Amino acid sequence: MTTINYRTDDETNNLLRDQAAAEGVSMNALINKAVQEYLARHAHRDRVRALAASEVTRWAELMERLK
Repeated sequence: MTTINYRTDDETNNLLRDQAAAEGVSMNALINKAVQEYLARHAHRDRVRALAASEVTRWAELMERLK
């Protein structure tokens, strides 16, 4: 496991602490969960964009004919 320092302002720290308490987890666990969700969302977005780009190429001729 790797250790990093995460610095935040007081307001964000308070919100983070309150949310962690509401979920019954540590602040560290909540930060890890948030980062994992962010990375998963962006990976999904990248997969969708790649698929869309390949499908545009695949169906370009048909789309031209339908104009």
